[in-house]
Amino acid sequence: MANTGFNYIQPLWSVSIIAQGGACIGMYLLAKKRSKDREIAMSSFFPTLFGVSEPAIFAVNIKDSMIPFICAITGAGIGGAVMKLLDVKAIGFALTGLPGLTIVYPPVLAGYIIGNLAAFALPIVFILVCAKAGKLGNKQP
Repeated sequence: MANTGFNYIQPLWSVSIIAQGGACIGMYLLAKKRSKDREIAMSSFFPTLFGVSEPAIFAVNIKDSMIPFICAITGAGIGGAVMKLLDVKAIGFALTGLPGLTIVYPPVLAGYIIGNLAAFALPIVFILVCAKAGKLGNKQP
């Protein structure tokens, strides 16, 4: 940041955390209504909006299967590629997710939003596809 004046890493952190939140929502959609898994998935999603991914990762995404975590990683990679293509950069160092909107270089703010939306939506789609294919949803005893 001292040489360029910009922080290119912060937006990439954001997509990785937001993607974990997207995977939580995917697992929320798969869980039975009024189940404990559904409650945990939703309550683990909200911290990801503010840059905290640990509840999403450990309580939901790797709890029963690695597939949600892998779906999140894949979505984050695609979201990060979108951000790189749109040359998203931050002008400071702070929290990611929603608070990260305040430190993104203003001309590329739309790219930050697009990259995060891609990183959020793709894990949901991937999880639903995996569940439809029968690769997800069968808990091991």
